[in-house]
Amino acid sequence: MELMNLVFFLSFLGIVNAAKPLTFQVPIHRRMDPSLLHQIFHVDSYEKVPDYEVVRMRVASKQAIDGGEEKTIHFSVFGQEINLSLRRNDFLNERIKSLKMYTTEKTNKDKHYKEIPTKDYNSAVTYKDLNHMAAITIRQGKNGVIQMEGIIGSDLVIKPVPIDVMITEENEVENFENISNSYFDLLPANTSNKTIQTVETAPHFIIKNQKISRDFKNDYLSLPGKQGIFNRHEGTSNQSKKVFRSKRDISAVYPEVLIIIDYSTFVDYDRNHDAIKNRYVNMWNMVSNLFEPLSNPEVKFSIAGFFFIETEEDDEFISRNRIPNHDALEQFAVAGDVGRYLYEEQNNLPKHDIAVIVTRLDLCALKNYKPCDSISVGIGYIGGACFVDHDNKAMRNFAIVEDYDGFVGALIIAHEIGHLFGAEHDGEYVYMLPNDFKLRSCTTKSGYIMSSMASIEHSQWSTCSIEQFEYFFSSETSSCLLNNPAEDKEQV
Repeated sequence: MELMNLVFFLSFLGIVNAAKPLTFQVPIHRRMDPSLLHQIFHVDSYEKVPDYEVVRMRVASKQAIDGGEEKTIHFSVFGQEINLSLRRNDFLNERIKSLKMYTTEKTNKDKHYKEIPTKDYNSAVTYKDLNHMAAITIRQGKNGVIQMEGIIGSDLVIKPVPIDVMITEENEVENFENISNSYFDLLPANTSNKTIQTVETAPHFIIKNQKISRDFKNDYLSLPGKQGIFNRHEGTSNQSKKVFRSKRDISAVYPEVLIIIDYSTFVDYDRNHDAIKNRYVNMWNMVSNLFEPLSNPEVKFSIAGFFFIETEEDDEFISRNRIPNHDALEQFAVAGDVGRYLYEEQNNLPKHDIAVIVTRLDLCALKNYKPCDSISVGIGYIGGACFVDHDNKAMRNFAIVEDYDGFVGALIIAHEIGHLFGAEHDGEYVYMLPNDFKLRSCTTKSGYIMSSMASIEHSQWSTCSIEQFEYFFSSETSSCLLNNPAEDKEQV
């Protein structure tokens, strides 16, 4: 064991020596056409490109004590040393293997749902480092080159550098070829390289994360009825006199999430299904990180599938709520139409507990006929997970989120799902829990995920949010979250 630890340390020293940023005569982003520039940096001009550096990394892999795989990554960027110890997100990875994408097509005026073939996702594996709040997806790219995509902390995003932009300058072609084909191990001759391996990655962008420019104010809706989830009877088709379960009855909940990509997002990503899927699988890896500290019960997410809205006609239930002369949707109106759409299509869409609709359009509320008087970045129903409103023929188990990059995007999703799980904004409680829940102790200025004051520094849940989660998960309303999709798959 001591020998193996020494070997791993020597391997790590090799990583450190190879982790410095690369320099170029012509900046990488200046070699990109507008389409590629937008794909990588999500901007429409060279002047708007965020700060970034290009690094190459060596990744050391070893078997952990508990039998799992551990990867250590080190690199220097923006004057700081980054050291990551990554472990597989096994629960999410199992579901990724069979992850499917869907869309609709019309034949003879009839609409049909069809599966979209995937090209490159079988090799992808998600990893996490909770200490550094990192979520990384690692895959074998073209020619076997290791590629990483993900989120590191609240301010960094990692993406592979496209090969085409690396071969502009002759001397950089040689460097890239060396990087692409290099494989080496730093082990003594009597040590199996199956235990510890060190490989060098292709060059990667490390990009400074974009900031949230708006708050979460006015980003939630109440369920039908007078009192929301905290003292109502169940609104689903199966009424129950027993409103609450013993907390000892459940150790984990298993939300299955359907990710719906609206037309504005689909077009913005050049109609590239796999690129969008890769992005949001990794985004969900980070969302899982944010919920990881919850233990009563644990929250284990899986992705039920992707549904792409590929035509303006199919997007009509969303786009009809677009505010004239603005790239924005009236958030309360679109939420109503989305709920009705999901109710009508519930037997056609993949089975799910929660739906998350992603849009590139702004969400804003009309007030006194003034457009965008109040702006948010998402919207969801408080306690909406699993809730089917049969009276109004609408689903309430969804959130609508704006498409943001990196940690910001994951934070928005986590915040809106927090609403679906029964949490209100810290310090802004409308539906008070029983008297023994001292929610007044939390304020919106405390800096937690459910604060209405958006900040990329929010990465923890307040005690008040946790109490609301526990209350919701102990109610019959959340019963759809109890089935473990992994066990369901084994029984098929």
